[in-house]
Amino acid sequence: MFHKGDKKEQVNERLIKALSAEVKEMKSSLVNNQRSISQKSKNFLSRLNTPFVSQEDTQCAIKGFNDQRESLELKIKDCDRLESLCS
Repeated sequence: MFHKGDKKEQVNERLIKALSAEVKEMKSSLVNNQRSISQKSKNFLSRLNTPFVSQEDTQCAIKGFNDQRESLELKIKDCDRLESLCS
């Protein structure tokens, strides 16, 4: 019986290498997206500091950026876990 996270025996080595390469590529893309979102959020939030934008709208934008950042961090951690299973 298999339990979550257990390594399976007799898995094709080529498939493991292909999965590992895809995970590394995906992780790289996620990290790049995370950097881009962080930079864009800083630029966007600096533009929101005007008397024409309500505090409520500013908080909504901040929450959206924080939610995106947290989601990306979780996905990056998932990639790390998957990479460790492949090695």
